[in-house]
Amino acid sequence: MTRLTTITALLLALSTVATAQPYPQDRRTDESYRHPGYDRGPYRGMEGAWKTFGTGDFNGPAQKFMVGAQEGRFTRLRLRAVQGAPVIRRIDVRYVDNSLQTIDVHRRLRRGEIVDLDLAGYRGRRISSITVWGRPDPYAAYDISGQY
Repeated sequence: MTRLTTITALLLALSTVATAQPYPQDRRTDESYRHPGYDRGPYRGMEGAWKTFGTGDFNGPAQKFMVGAQEGRFTRLRLRAVQGAPVIRRIDVRYVDNSLQTIDVHRRLRRGEIVDLDLAGYRGRRISSITVWGRPDPYAAYDISGQY
């Protein structure tokens, strides 16, 4: 009789472990259901991350950074002075659809200072190129980045 009870208890325990399944993933972690047809492509899930486009120095009045549609959609730009005190006059952002957004900055950045600039568009836009206009200074340098 004890053997039958032990075998029954063992079989019940094994069947409970075998049927245990992990809890299904909550759908709310996937944001695509909020905006049907909207997909960020390979950059999905990177919202808030920053991508550095390059470091600029003013050997002339302007410097152009080629970005490209394959880099994804961006919602903000960030300028950071890495050397000297660059004077930024304006930034021209050319989007993939060939529209142009001009952002007037008109300020001198101290070393280490960061300026965040919002881009037009609710969900972010694909950037073709960025042109930074400023005063030539061989001792000044800056980084420019975009936020997904």
